[in-house]
Amino acid sequence: MDKIPLEYLIETIAKALCFEKYVALNNIEDFEKVNMMKAVEYYEEQKDAYLHKSYELLNLFHDLDNDSLIQEGTDTIH
Repeated sequence: MDKIPLEYLIETIAKALCFEKYVALNNIEDFEKVNMMKAVEYYEEQKDAYLHKSYELLNLFHDLDNDSLIQEGTDTIH
């Protein structure tokens, strides 16, 4: 896979960061005991902040405004 939709990548990173925070806040040691409905609810409440953090994190490694990383007319990162 040489192309990943930028929106998908940012959202995936945001969800992972938020999930880690949710697990830490709730002192969860066994991932099988995570209440996924509550975890998703937590993400929905925090979504904008985590999407922003995810974008900024990705931007540390790639200049997302650089046309060489985002093909003109597409929203994919290479």
